[in-house]
Amino acid sequence: MPLIHMLFLLGCSTEQPTSTSQPEPKKEFGKVDVADLEQVADEIEVIPSPLKMKKELSKAGINVKLGEHVSQRALPDLGMEDKSRVAVNTGVLLTQLVLTVETANPERLVEVLKALKVGFTTLQTGNDIQITLDDLLSTVQGESLDRESLLGELDLLSSVIVPELKSEAGTWAVPLIQAGAWLEGVNIISKVVQNEKKYKEGELLFHHPGIAPYFIRYLNQAGKEKFTASVVDQTIEALSKLDEFGKKKKLSQEEIDQVQKITAELMSFI
Repeated sequence: MPLIHMLFLLGCSTEQPTSTSQPEPKKEFGKVDVADLEQVADEIEVIPSPLKMKKELSKAGINVKLGEHVSQRALPDLGMEDKSRVAVNTGVLLTQLVLTVETANPERLVEVLKALKVGFTTLQTGNDIQITLDDLLSTVQGESLDRESLLGELDLLSSVIVPELKSEAGTWAVPLIQAGAWLEGVNIISKVVQNEKKYKEGELLFHHPGIAPYFIRYLNQAGKEKFTASVVDQTIEALSKLDEFGKKKKLSQEEIDQVQKITAELMSFI
């Protein structure tokens, strides 16, 4: 039976032995343990499931098209030599892709998919990811774009990405892609809550203790090799602040506004 943790609506799953005598404990939404995350880090679905996101937002009383709140800023250069930044920005673009599938024009979707192809080439991933992205490009560039079909294809994409990253790019890239995807998701959700004035309804969406410490631990272990000291220090400081908010089940309007500010500033220099 798959063990599911909600990593800000990013599904974290690993296969566990099936027991006929004792049911699997129910997992509380937002409750993530650092040790659990590290145990399944190489199997985490690195892009958010758009179907799961829609469901959780609807449960929170927030019924909006998230793509309308995604920034249309210029796409990052995913062919750069700094592979750590490529990995983070690949995660950012993956989240943008799944959140804009219902709203973006086909030209923008094509731009993002082509940028992702460059990113995964830079990370030296295997052919399966490139084939999947080519299939998505064919769907987007078809005569009549079926967005429901595309939504389903994106929902399955994560099952291809992680095994390829693990075998081709190395497991070092997985936490960085996760970090980019997670930060972009938190940034967009906080922006939606602000714009829709749904502070009360959106409180629990930010409750995910243990996630920020997972990334902080990774940065402390690998950051000196892959990032400049200033970037590591700034990122850890921002993640520590987000961790304080992530521990709370109730957030004030000011605290959610602060989450938005922190994530926006962090995304600006990653």
